[in-house]
Amino acid sequence: MQPVIKKGIISSCLFALISIGFQLSAVATPLSGIIKSEKGQPIPKVKVLTYAPLQKQTKFLGMNMTTQRYEVVSNEKGFFHLPDHGRVVYFTHPAQRPVTKILPLSATTIEVVMEGAAATLWKVPQCNADSDKARTGLAFKVFAPDEVLVKKGVRFGLDIYYYGYRMPDGKFEVMVNWQNSTSSHPREQTLLESKEFTERVWAAGNRFGYDVRGEMRDGKVWRFVSYRWAQSHIKGIRGNRRRCSTV
Repeated sequence: MQPVIKKGIISSCLFALISIGFQLSAVATPLSGIIKSEKGQPIPKVKVLTYAPLQKQTKFLGMNMTTQRYEVVSNEKGFFHLPDHGRVVYFTHPAQRPVTKILPLSATTIEVVMEGAAATLWKVPQCNADSDKARTGLAFKVFAPDEVLVKKGVRFGLDIYYYGYRMPDGKFEVMVNWQNSTSSHPREQTLLESKEFTERVWAAGNRFGYDVRGEMRDGKVWRFVSYRWAQSHIKGIRGNRRRCSTV
């Protein structure tokens, strides 16, 4: 015997699904804007990245997801449009100094001015083989002063270096150098809790990345140096071929 489904029930269910979909989409706040140079010229091919908060936690590959990643590229007129956005929006281009904007979730429009990367570019110097042996680290290698404790470990199957420094009050401050392929930017919470921060591009040969440093509201300072694997062919921002680097 086939089950009987009343039309009224189907209609009610359909109406409920439409209502839920409308409520979820209604909370999304699209963000549109234009990206210009200091001279007012539109900048195309700028990557605009954000993580919008999800209204309902979802699972992906067994992990709880609380944000939705959105990434778009500005067009020839420097215009971009995001279907939704979070508090933090990143603007990056190999030839431009990166810009990170802290916005209210209610923001709908923005105009962004990007400086050329050359003026603040950090050219990573070439190091010889002898000095390379005396340094520790991964993509970036550094000299560790005698008072700094260095420990090498493994995290998620990748090498990681810890640099510990004892403060006058007896506490330890730690810097971590490891290969994290999931992000080219500092943690959003770090940016949101910072009093101020600055950004610039570093370049070494045909490789580049971002150097971001800031100060927390409690006076503590932090620094985040990312390593981009993509090649840079933008004239005027190349640095020297890198074997090791100084910070």
